[in-house]
Amino acid sequence: MTLKPAITHISVTDQVADFIVMEVASGNLKPGEKVAEREICESLQVSRVPVREAMRLLQAQGLLHAKPNRGVFVNAPSMSETMEMLEVRETVEGIAIRRVLSDPDRSAQTRAALDRCVRELEKCALLDDLPAYCRADLSFHRTLIELSGSSVLMSLWQSISRNVFVFLLHERSDVFDFEESIEDHRRLVQAIFEDPTGLAAELKHHLIGPILKNHPEIKSDEHT
Repeated sequence: MTLKPAITHISVTDQVADFIVMEVASGNLKPGEKVAEREICESLQVSRVPVREAMRLLQAQGLLHAKPNRGVFVNAPSMSETMEMLEVRETVEGIAIRRVLSDPDRSAQTRAALDRCVRELEKCALLDDLPAYCRADLSFHRTLIELSGSSVLMSLWQSISRNVFVFLLHERSDVFDFEESIEDHRRLVQAIFEDPTGLAAELKHHLIGPILKNHPEIKSDEHT
């Protein structure tokens, strides 16, 4: 497991959880592998309390699972479970977008916020930094949720966001076209503000289209 510097942020539990997520996303922790509590404590120079709290949090979010008297292990989600997660994303983000569009007076402010997120994607692409790009991708979609002003939607988003990050980094680990992904985000922004009739289809394409492209064994008619 890769050593990291000591954590100094206030939310230690979330920082530990994000460290574990990054270990899983980068492949340092593989599906089915046991999470070494002591090693995390030593790497991050924290006590066992926040590590155990982080593990419980990630169990609740579905990234880890506990085996009685054996420890905590990395989950290996099935393709069906992955598709369910993406469909939850589609529902949550679709509702968020509808809430955003219900306030036309904030349209310019909302578009400016999303445009800033796209520019951050462009910066990460220039650096060829895939983990940073995936984090910026999540930030784009989190911004949509934040702009909706719904605490319920934000709670749902937070419950799946770490799993989404792992999924994004795994799916993009081999060959990834940064520019194609950036253009997909640009099209989604355009659809939100200029093509409401095509918005639902564009959102579905944005969230589910890439996995259908990468996994032709999935029946596309079930997710279109």
